[in-house]
Amino acid sequence: MRPEPPPAPKLAASIRAYFTDATRRLRDTTLAAYRGAVAELLEWCEAEGLATVDDLDGTALRRFREAARVRPRLIQVAGLKRGMRVPDPDGISREPRTTNRVLRSLGTVLEELRACGVLPLTRDEIRDNVR
Repeated sequence: MRPEPPPAPKLAASIRAYFTDATRRLRDTTLAAYRGAVAELLEWCEAEGLATVDDLDGTALRRFREAARVRPRLIQVAGLKRGMRVPDPDGISREPRTTNRVLRSLGTVLEELRACGVLPLTRDEIRDNVR
């Protein structure tokens, strides 16, 4: 009888490890952009029931891209703490350039995870599905 293969690493844990390493070599502003993009992905993955790196395939990335494109813009509302934003009650989608910035940042992080052997995707799968 063959031994069971080890379970796939958790996606959130793999990303945390990436940021631990990246803190030494990337600027704070770059890390902030990457963290924002990754937070969107992890929130979406949780809602979709995707927990491991094996769950994140090309089809899942394509579905995330489409969800990111229709995500409502965030607006400031009087009475909230400074800098706090809430989704636009009119349901207006965010600007395409904002979505593109998120997808570019996410693509960079996913490519780094792929290059380290953590994410079982090809460079083409990442590039084709996160743009």
